[in-house]
Amino acid sequence: MGSTANILRKLVPVLISFAVLAACIVILRADIPLNARLRNVVFDTYQQIDPRTPFEGSPVLIVDIDDVSLQKIGQWPWPRDYLAAITGYLQDIGAAAIVYDVFFAEPDGSSPSTVFGRLPEDARSLLDGITLPNNDLTFASTIARGRVVLGMSINDGSLDDGRPPPDLHYGITTSEPSAMRYLPAAPGLTRNIGPLEESAAGLGMITISPDVDGVIRKVPIMYRVGDQGYASLALEALRVAQGENTYSFKTVGGSGEQGFGENTGIVKMKVGQFIIPTDHKGAMRIHFAHAGAEEVVPIWKIVTGDVDPAVLQGRIVLIGTSAIGLRDLRFNTLGEEVPGVFMHAQMIDQILTESYLVRPDWAEGAEFILTIVVSFLLIVVVMRFGAVWSAILGGVLVLAGAGGAVWAFLEMRLLFDPLLPSVAALAVFMVCSSARYWQTEREQKFIRGAFKTFVSPNLVDSLALHPEALKLGGTRKECTFIFTDLAGFTSFVEKSDPEVAVPLLNDYIDNMVRIGLKHGGYLDKIVGDATVFHFNAFLPPLDQPDHRQRAYDCAMEMNAWSDAYSKQKQAEGIPLNETRIGINSGMVTMGNFGGAVMDYTAHGDAINTAARLESAGKFLGVHVSLAGATLEGVSNFVGRPCGTLVLKGQTTGTPVFEPMTQERLNGPAVQKYLDAYELMKAEDPKAEEAMEEVLLLDPDDGLAKMHLQRLRDGQNGIRIVMTSK
Repeated sequence: MGSTANILRKLVPVLISFAVLAACIVILRADIPLNARLRNVVFDTYQQIDPRTPFEGSPVLIVDIDDVSLQKIGQWPWPRDYLAAITGYLQDIGAAAIVYDVFFAEPDGSSPSTVFGRLPEDARSLLDGITLPNNDLTFASTIARGRVVLGMSINDGSLDDGRPPPDLHYGITTSEPSAMRYLPAAPGLTRNIGPLEESAAGLGMITISPDVDGVIRKVPIMYRVGDQGYASLALEALRVAQGENTYSFKTVGGSGEQGFGENTGIVKMKVGQFIIPTDHKGAMRIHFAHAGAEEVVPIWKIVTGDVDPAVLQGRIVLIGTSAIGLRDLRFNTLGEEVPGVFMHAQMIDQILTESYLVRPDWAEGAEFILTIVVSFLLIVVVMRFGAVWSAILGGVLVLAGAGGAVWAFLEMRLLFDPLLPSVAALAVFMVCSSARYWQTEREQKFIRGAFKTFVSPNLVDSLALHPEALKLGGTRKECTFIFTDLAGFTSFVEKSDPEVAVPLLNDYIDNMVRIGLKHGGYLDKIVGDATVFHFNAFLPPLDQPDHRQRAYDCAMEMNAWSDAYSKQKQAEGIPLNETRIGINSGMVTMGNFGGAVMDYTAHGDAINTAARLESAGKFLGVHVSLAGATLEGVSNFVGRPCGTLVLKGQTTGTPVFEPMTQERLNGPAVQKYLDAYELMKAEDPKAEEAMEEVLLLDPDDGLAKMHLQRLRDGQNGIRIVMTSK
């Protein structure tokens, strides 16, 4: 029974990991915006790494209604007899197709027939028998000469003018299931006026809808309005240029087409000699070339005859605008803002070069298998060899997957997404390694927890890193030591009820230890109400080069907390005295000492000095006694000198300082003390009088009282010889 329970416990990380893997798969395969955005980032990056190379000698030419053309010719829209002249010229030159990336939804208001039709009736009577030209009819008759494609756009259906659907010049063939069911549906069309629409050789959708981030990535090659399919402008340009009259669709399940993923629908479509792969909704992903790669002629140059006719012959001419005022601008995947007509041109150019971007129907399945395989391998390696080796394996697999995906794009223009499988594998790795770590820690928790109740927690951490330190012996190190003692607590305990004294002592010790450990101190021992902390006590990587600063900051926080605690208890009627603290730094021998019972501690004069400084605080009348050896490494010291103490058993003096707040240091009493100290240091007879003035300003200054008593006893100077410990 115990063996079975143990096996089940060991399987917990595996079971949790598989649960997370299952959740990741569900999330990653879900149709949510975040997945699409991450995938777009990956696919956009591919294009930024390797944009499409422009087609040299491309039959696509953009005739641009740019800002200069508007300045030279006039404000848009131009009279349609003017457009008729431009269109007729292009037809005469021999353009393969003339494609307008604009639409003409209203009659030309500048037509003579329209203008004179607005005259009063008596004025119109003067024109009886005179036939005035109609620009729309002039333009329509030119369009009817052939090879002209006009644009349409989708709308929400509110602009329906009641006309029957336009008479298209193509038929649609499709395998079953019918491609029409998969095409994106549009409620209605914004159309050209009747005479122009009826004369055109082709009608193409100019609508290019960006993704939610405003970037154009795909363009449907056909929309569905009602039961009719309406080809994109680029597609109609190709059809008219080839003289074709049919679009053919292939769908999954029809004519031998197979799909290996969950997306059934359109696979490809054919127009003339070109076969165009699409996604299942009939959208083509554009592989962008950098802006400026297209061949562009400003329309004013055609009007003025500044373009060699040979440049126009046999070309698919797209007429559109880059003028800023007309605002036909879109963002591509390269981060460039380009006019819509340029995007139609890039679509045509991409089809002509057959430079398609394809995300195979089986891509999601391949990514799914990759996620499963990588995650499973990581789980096995984590459980058998630990997190480090599994992290290395995971990194190698992720890099291999990313490299393979980039290679597939560069060599075959296939779109695979290594990011989302990598994210799933990372989640599985993190959960599995964390669960295994938690399980291991849980098994050791009782032992470590019990051990830490007897020794400092950071000692346990140090010994875990350096188990060799458990051996008897030591090393020479420079350390800083703090000794604390609660004044008068022993007598307080003797006079107090244990139910009051014991909780009070526990609370006091808990907080003093908390502060010491917070600053990285090693708790060497607790003796009654006294504590001893060592800083820089351990081997690398737990060295503390800033041990003096750490100890100083620790002592200041201990002093502030204990003062506030003492005042709080006094207010409650409990006579709790101040805490005395001694701090010193120096070289000691640090290590394990003892026999059967080992004691990790320090031996040397520096630790003894710290202990005696704590005791000397009572004589000096200060709470904190800071040795000069520690002050050398403190950057934020505020305080005053106490004197040079020659401690019992020592021959050299120890400079001692009292830390305090900046406010107290700037006060008149301490400033006067500093003056008196300088006089005393110079053994000036006026020192006694000056020290008396200090006490007049602050009668409770214990340090000034001590020095005044010395001066009255005939001891001048700052060297103080201690006769007791």
